[in-house]
Amino acid sequence: MGIVVFLVCIYFGGKAFYLYYYDIKRLTTEDFSEITKNLTFSDTITIQTKRLSDEEYVVFDDMKIRNPSSDFQISKKFSDDEFKRYTLSSEGEHFKTAFMMGKTDTLWYRLQNDSTLYEIFNGKISNADVIKLLNKNHITNDMELFQFLSQAQEEKNHIFTSVAKMKERYALQGIVLTTIPIINGISLIDGDYTGYILNANKLREVVILKNNKRYIYTFYNLDYFTDDVIKELLNTIEIQ
Repeated sequence: MGIVVFLVCIYFGGKAFYLYYYDIKRLTTEDFSEITKNLTFSDTITIQTKRLSDEEYVVFDDMKIRNPSSDFQISKKFSDDEFKRYTLSSEGEHFKTAFMMGKTDTLWYRLQNDSTLYEIFNGKISNADVIKLLNKNHITNDMELFQFLSQAQEEKNHIFTSVAKMKERYALQGIVLTTIPIINGISLIDGDYTGYILNANKLREVVILKNNKRYIYTFYNLDYFTDDVIKELLNTIEIQ
């Protein structure tokens, strides 16, 4: 009888430790469900490319778009080898609006290859854990990632949850916390290009998926860059 009690204590003691160990709330106060609930595709925007004369474009690396106004100036402070930002100022040099363009790895690729994403988790999860989760759920691109996360439920761990399941849920929460911004919704892009638009309160981040990269066009100040203006600009995008 004493041995049974001892083993039960060991079991529940161990589970109590892992409940604490894989508690994401020790790292953040962010609400998992609040972040994932808006990862659904609310509408679809079709790009039909319009060819323009060379002088009408803003060009950066192998991507270009129609220059919204000749008054936009390159902001050296916010530009580097990967991104270039163009700023429009009003009288008195006060900031009016801006847009940025550049390219980087897809979220799907970074989750599998960028170990720096998981440094805050102190070794509890790694690229290998996330790769296992992505493969298990047949996720092969950013759009499938969003769809999976929007449908994932934040299940609560309890004393009878397996340690493997606790770790998997922790990895899922890690994906959200390290790669997903707080947004209002996502628009799907089809037509001449494939991608999506992350719709936030004060900006729109347009992502074109090509050449295994995210080609990003970010528009600030939605009073200037209205959704209609952005849709028109999207039809002038060209990526080699």
